[in-house]
Amino acid sequence: MSSVILAKSSNEDNTRPLTLAEHNDDLLDIKAYLLEAFPQVQQIAALPEFWELLHTTIVFHDLGKAHAEFQKVLLHHRKQRWERQRHELFSLPFVSGLQIPAEHLSMIEKLVAGHHKPFNKLLQHCTELYDEGDFANQFKSVDSNAVLELLKQYGFSIGSYKVNDPKRIFLRYKKQMHERNIPHAHPLLMLTGALKHCDHLASAFIRKKDLQIIDPSHFDFLDQKLSSPYAHQTNAAQILGSAILTAPTGSGKTETALLWTRKQMQEHGRGMVFYILPFTASINAMWKRLGTPGLELSPMVGMLHGNLDAVLYRELFEEFGGDTQKIKAQIPVIKKQFREMMTPFRVVTPFQLIKHIFGLKGYEKGIFEWTGAYFIFDEIHAYDPSVLAQIMVLLEYSISKCGVKAFVMTATLPSFLKALIAKTIGELSILAASTELYQKFKRHRVRVLGGEITDSLPLISGDVAAGKKVLVVCNTVQRAQDIYQTVSQTGLNCLLLHSAFNGEDRAAKEAKLKSDQLPDLLVGTQAIEVSLDIDYDVIYTELAPLDALLQRFGRVNRATKKAPCPCFVFEQRNDKDRFIYPTDVCERTLVTLREIEAENDGIVDELGLQHKIDFVYPGFSEKEQQAFNQVADSLRYSIQHVLVPFNEDKKSEQDFYDQFDGVKVLPIELKADFQERIKRFDFIHADMLKVGIRKNEFQRWRKDGTLVSERFFVKKNTGQIDIPVWLLKKPYDHELGLLKYLELSMLDLNDNQL
Repeated sequence: MSSVILAKSSNEDNTRPLTLAEHNDDLLDIKAYLLEAFPQVQQIAALPEFWELLHTTIVFHDLGKAHAEFQKVLLHHRKQRWERQRHELFSLPFVSGLQIPAEHLSMIEKLVAGHHKPFNKLLQHCTELYDEGDFANQFKSVDSNAVLELLKQYGFSIGSYKVNDPKRIFLRYKKQMHERNIPHAHPLLMLTGALKHCDHLASAFIRKKDLQIIDPSHFDFLDQKLSSPYAHQTNAAQILGSAILTAPTGSGKTETALLWTRKQMQEHGRGMVFYILPFTASINAMWKRLGTPGLELSPMVGMLHGNLDAVLYRELFEEFGGDTQKIKAQIPVIKKQFREMMTPFRVVTPFQLIKHIFGLKGYEKGIFEWTGAYFIFDEIHAYDPSVLAQIMVLLEYSISKCGVKAFVMTATLPSFLKALIAKTIGELSILAASTELYQKFKRHRVRVLGGEITDSLPLISGDVAAGKKVLVVCNTVQRAQDIYQTVSQTGLNCLLLHSAFNGEDRAAKEAKLKSDQLPDLLVGTQAIEVSLDIDYDVIYTELAPLDALLQRFGRVNRATKKAPCPCFVFEQRNDKDRFIYPTDVCERTLVTLREIEAENDGIVDELGLQHKIDFVYPGFSEKEQQAFNQVADSLRYSIQHVLVPFNEDKKSEQDFYDQFDGVKVLPIELKADFQERIKRFDFIHADMLKVGIRKNEFQRWRKDGTLVSERFFVKKNTGQIDIPVWLLKKPYDHELGLLKYLELSMLDLNDNQL
């Protein structure tokens, strides 16, 4: 009787090792889930045998673990001589015994070989480890009888098999990559993603019963919520295929997108849903909105962005009464749910999707998730040309290769961008809110004032004194800080919000804006433009591009329950504005604002905004067009070379991360608090003390000594944890944020360290 083959050193209960049969069954359980959740795979992959090939690959993928020395590793034998070999290579001879078409056998062979490591690393591994005949000698330690008996349990009776040097597979593939002639490249990529999902989920002891499948029925709450839907909502609920929607803010665009999604699922079948937003604040707000308890959709909704730990910490802090141990234990559980298929509706930044076409680790799983998926793009006007280029390439690839359907919606979108998006998507429907609805959205009255915003502080204070809720928006953090310091001395109930606060202080300020009692005066920067559900009576703002101003105006008379509210825009710009917004765009915006003033006593007619948006944004500038073309062409070229199965490209990965203009640093005044938190192993809470700065600031301050590197050490039973931190010698104030333009005196520093 053959021995039992082990797959893992412990089972889910940690009571004994896990057998290979148990591990395979766990993978097949996940495969059964994928079969239900992704019904469009065979058609999109143009591979009728997709699920059959995946099934066979699962059964064969870990047979090489029957190597005697690997079994010793799993049993923790001290005298094992495994020497870091690759178990998947010892699975390959058994694959050669399959009696199936040669092209299918070749696909399974590649899948088994590449389910852990890229082929270039496996080739290097074989070259370093095996001289001629060494691999065949090592294979003699594989318990072939146990393997053949296990295969019979799954209905496989293989013929004679060959023990070939695996280098042949990798050398042939290297040649195919060079010639750009990989047979079945995209189906292989999809199979690799499916296999890795099965393996990773099963290895984490996640079962089919733990995973959720999103159905059209999960959107049925909309029928009750929208008892009298707008015309554009009714239309979206009936069309098939991709679409672009233009509708005013507050006209139910999110619900419109969900109605569209339900219709697509009813006709095309299940698929994951990705709701794509440009800003972390937008994502957090949408996640909370769609995850409202009681909605059929709520358990399905997860979110992904770069600041997820801090957001979850804030969400759980109140729930667990500030118990950091419970919070730290729960965060990984929730993140796991968000990253795996436990949440098939995900609210994400575009970068969470774009990273996969750069070939970052796990990209095969990500691309498999796009199969038959539904992409919803909100606030698409907010991206710069370089990011927009990446989004267009993402759409090109995902629509043509993965069968994605896209729904793009916006309140303000220049015609040239709408045409670009339409050309990228291909066949699509154009939706717009009705004329009657636009006529109801008369919320704002524009007034252009001379001088700079700082010249009208008495006017601002007077409005607050008169009982109005006043919003002030500046283009720079320093200008917002200056205004706030002046007006706050009058004793007004005011709040400052901008990007130069640490995570903890920003969360506290945003929490105040979610309360029933809004501050009488809110001063801020572009951070106010996105996803704050606030409703003020009047706004004073510095001049900015028209689309940005319209977003700012959207925080005034948001509910359309008042007569048109005043929106004051100052024509004179401060000296640092030119680094933020292009001069020509701002000049055209000023012309447009004066037209609005003259046409209808300043009342903004949202129906007529398209013409004005097109005047301000007739097209990309020459510099913007060059940036768009360069990024798009480079990424398309990269996809051809990088986005192939069993490949890894570190340069492409570095290219992806190089585009982010931000570094987190710790104000030196908060050093003691940071140390205290990490001593309690409260690392997420400690990280919330850091402030984001731009890369050019990082380089400048590092060069002049304003920024210094320091390492903190935390003792553990097994040793110590090394935590590197950049300390910034700039003043930080919990009310004002990071004061970048002031120096931290030695007296301040010494007082802080006493």
